[in-house]
Amino acid sequence: MHKVCVHSSCNSPSNSSSNSSSNSSSNSSRKVKSDPPYDPHKGSPEKQVKLLEKECCGNFLIQNGQSFPLQLWEAGESLQVDLAQISVFNSSSSTESLEVDITGSEQANMQIYPGNTGTYTGQNIKTIHITAEGSNSIYVEGKYTVSSTFRLKNEAS
Repeated sequence: MHKVCVHSSCNSPSNSSSNSSSNSSSNSSRKVKSDPPYDPHKGSPEKQVKLLEKECCGNFLIQNGQSFPLQLWEAGESLQVDLAQISVFNSSSSTESLEVDITGSEQANMQIYPGNTGTYTGQNIKTIHITAEGSNSIYVEGKYTVSSTFRLKNEAS
């Protein structure tokens, strides 16, 4: 096995055997590839998780005796919702107020009157349901938006 000398005065592998005493000093002059610096805000490279952002929006209509809760949104079992912002608008043409039930690690409830918007921001949201109760001639329509940041549970730290 031949040693390769990295000194400029040595031009061939055969010369390196004669310069074995200087070969130890040549190791310090070699460049060693190092890992990028550790960023404590990002965590270790093995534990870094990709956060996904998603926005879901739509319309709803509740009328004439539909008193059962209408589900607007649900997080799948394999998702961990890090942050969600929910906005629900009850149209001014609605005849009743709207009740919004939000379930997750915290429970929240909003009552939204016709012509108004309710907004909630929270973590670990699981489901969003709406109901409108009143007379038999009920008419409630509106719009909703759910903006969420989540990760897959199997990737969660």
